[in-house]
Amino acid sequence: MFAYNLSPVFGRAASVDKIFDVLGNTGSESAGAPAYDIVKLAEDEFRITVAVPGFKQSQINIETRADSLVVEATPASSDESISYIHRGRPSGGLRRAFQLGEHVSVVGARLEDGLLHVEMKREVPPALASRKIEIQSAQAGEPGAREAA
Repeated sequence: MFAYNLSPVFGRAASVDKIFDVLGNTGSESAGAPAYDIVKLAEDEFRITVAVPGFKQSQINIETRADSLVVEATPASSDESISYIHRGRPSGGLRRAFQLGEHVSVVGARLEDGLLHVEMKREVPPALASRKIEIQSAQAGEPGAREAA
């Protein structure tokens, strides 16, 4: 199973360049690990597109487990009576796991032309979001005001 830590990507100061830092040293692809793209749509919106060629919607399962997104595709049972001369297409299932960053949730998914598009959004709770504090100047005669000399 392949698992990629996307926390730096979905972190507060995320940039597209960090995606390549995280994913660049993953080694070679192998059977059962589908190709994918990660796209930053807006400041807090992302899409992962996973190639799932030949799979029907009923054969694909998407789950979030703790801080992970897991995409699995299970093929229909194959016909044992077929005698292949050459079998170039993968016949097994597919599985890819992504570790999500804090406050990132999956908001939807759609299957289109053999590509599974998983939409994600980062929603930081208001209590944890940074906010600007206005600084007021003290008026003469108020406690804490300094007397002009």
